[in-house]
Amino acid sequence: MLFSCPSLSLAAAVLLLLGPARAEGSYDYIIIGGGTSGLLLATLLSTNPNTTIAVLESGPDARTDPRITIPENEGTIVATTYDWNFTSIPQTSLLDQAVIAYPRGRVLGGTAAMNFMLWHRASSVELNAWEDVLNVSGGWDWDALFAASRDGETFMPPPEDLEAEGLTWDAAFHGFEGPVAGSMARNVYSLYEDYVVPSLEALGVPKLVDVDGGNTTGMRYGPLAVNASSYTRSYSGSAYTNVESRPNLVVYTNTTATRILWSDNDDDDDESFSSDDELAIASAVEFIDPSSGNLAILNGTNIIVSAGSIQSPPLLEVSGIGDPDILSSLGIPTIVVDLPAVGSGFQDHLTYAGIFGYNTSLNLTGDQYIQDFQDYAQPSRFLSEEDYAFASNLLFNNDSMNSLTGASNASLAMLRAMWTADQPLIEFGWFLGFVTGYVLHPLSSGSVHAAAGAAAQQPLIDPNFNGASINGTSFDLWLLAKALQYYATTVASSGPLGANGAEFSIPGTLSFEDFQAEVLEGLTSGSHPTGGCVMMPREQGGVVDGSLRVYGTANVRVVDASVIPSSPGQHAMGLVYAIAVRAAEILQGDAAY
Repeated sequence: MLFSCPSLSLAAAVLLLLGPARAEGSYDYIIIGGGTSGLLLATLLSTNPNTTIAVLESGPDARTDPRITIPENEGTIVATTYDWNFTSIPQTSLLDQAVIAYPRGRVLGGTAAMNFMLWHRASSVELNAWEDVLNVSGGWDWDALFAASRDGETFMPPPEDLEAEGLTWDAAFHGFEGPVAGSMARNVYSLYEDYVVPSLEALGVPKLVDVDGGNTTGMRYGPLAVNASSYTRSYSGSAYTNVESRPNLVVYTNTTATRILWSDNDDDDDESFSSDDELAIASAVEFIDPSSGNLAILNGTNIIVSAGSIQSPPLLEVSGIGDPDILSSLGIPTIVVDLPAVGSGFQDHLTYAGIFGYNTSLNLTGDQYIQDFQDYAQPSRFLSEEDYAFASNLLFNNDSMNSLTGASNASLAMLRAMWTADQPLIEFGWFLGFVTGYVLHPLSSGSVHAAAGAAAQQPLIDPNFNGASINGTSFDLWLLAKALQYYATTVASSGPLGANGAEFSIPGTLSFEDFQAEVLEGLTSGSHPTGGCVMMPREQGGVVDGSLRVYGTANVRVVDASVIPSSPGQHAMGLVYAIAVRAAEILQGDAAY
């Protein structure tokens, strides 16, 4: 309940009692969304006792729910009241125009309260390409994000016996005083160390000592967002537990923000009041009072949108920021900022999960705890010379580019950069008995927009899965099918895997056309949506600048996965935490601003 917070101000209490009345007081920061990024940002900002922060979170506080706290219960709150239960629009390039489920956390701590806790970092090559290729400015290269990631982490090293079994790490790559705990698995699943590792090593695949140092090419055990001392999930919700008594931080749960209000549009005049030389100034956030169901208003000096990649773009749109044609179709009376890029650049990892079977009974041990074992593969590893030349021609031949559809300039630029640097394009994620292939840098790019004029309703989610085509080739599907067929043939027949009759769920002996057709039947989402409020120059399709400020506004920022300019070569949670830490640095007076 809202009134349970001991630091609730009198002005805020009056606001909640009176409904639509404007509160007398004002917060320095109002953060819309108490999820993965928003709640962590609030925790970090509250270290300054002279700064007041309010967080509006749609979901309840469930920090003690064992479905969240116990690591082995990962994913059990999906499709419950803690889940927004979003779905995509029909995906025209998937079989039968499939509709894809998008579990998102509607609970304090957000999706980090329901995910699989895999805490990865992108490669240094990829993050440097944000600045070098996509022209993102303001301290968003590898050095800055590596430092931010370490500052957000308290790493808990594995015991020596587990290091000897393969759970290696490097202290130089980790932080030890941050708000979110990270650790390695509690044990080693023998399938990985006894069978998968030697089979991949026989093919020349390196085993990384630690994945978090900027080199992601090869196989590795990755860290988990787990507090090793208590063996509980560590996330922005648990980080908040350590600071919730601070009087300058107020968290409103079960409280849904409906839109941002502006200093010039209190009366909802039907006009556009932002021009090229005038910045729109936000004055408050409108929300639904959970005790009455009425609309209420909270004043703030700075508004931070942290509703996630699926909800932040629609929130901006219903607040009057976006493409005028889309806003008009939604019945939004006031165009605050003409910003057509809002909602664009939305991407996700195209995914296929398959089973590895064996014709002998393996004596496997160590599967009682969650594991993180990944194999990140560059195109030169899994493509034949002929296939590599074919794909290179598609990506770099000007005549081929004339036929390109379904991609964005950013997705093409990043894929080309990663291809040229021979960076991993496919992740093979091992999850006990099955292997999941992820397209890390999809060429396909989609959108997410508000529907029916309300950000809290089901948005129009279109990741455009498998939608990018060059000369009639669905590039993402082609690449994933080639990688999986490499696993079904070359990896399955290597070392101990081959000796024990390893066989992928799609027979590797099929023709490529038939193999690709089987992959198409099983394509789905990796549940790592990013973009929609991308951080790039405005003229290149950006929504926020390098300080995370929304173009055309004076005091509205976005801090979440929606600002990521191109689908990251990692599971997104770790990068989102780094963005929150970097945002706190900026807001607290980083020398760069």
